[in-house]
Amino acid sequence: MYAYHRNLSHPVVVHRFGNCNSVTGVEQPEDDPSLFVSAVCWKKKSNTMLSANSQGIIKVLDMA
Repeated sequence: MYAYHRNLSHPVVVHRFGNCNSVTGVEQPEDDPSLFVSAVCWKKKSNTMLSANSQGIIKVLDMA
């Protein structure tokens, strides 16, 4: 997951979800095009970000 600020040309946050298949438990390659972050929610004046990927994994990230 990459998070950008509109005034910067590079990401301010980079987080890798890991690619473990939630059904089989088998690790998948990082460059698998079928995997992606599908949702991100970030509240103003908060250090917490919610992210979900295409495998249904939801993570709460604290960016303190």
